[in-house]
Amino acid sequence: MSLKITRDRKTLKIELPLETPWLSKSAKTLLVASTHGPRMTEAIHKGRNISLLLNAYIRPTEKELKRLQERPRRKPRKSRNKPPQSRR
Repeated sequence: MSLKITRDRKTLKIELPLETPWLSKSAKTLLVASTHGPRMTEAIHKGRNISLLLNAYIRPTEKELKRLQERPRRKPRKSRNKPPQSRR
């Protein structure tokens, strides 16, 4: 994922590459681009870094939905911002 953020006065421009659509966890939408969790950016607003969380999705047709629900789901990427949880 190559997330690119630029700031021009009062505008924040975000560039995120489109990916092959994958089924969301709820199985209601197809995600086409995502930051896969919150990302800290280098863009600054009022002296602080801007954090970003972005999901772009489309609604699948009935035919696509049926086909996608039959195949295994893609495993989500692990967020880099959260510390690992200890196993008991």
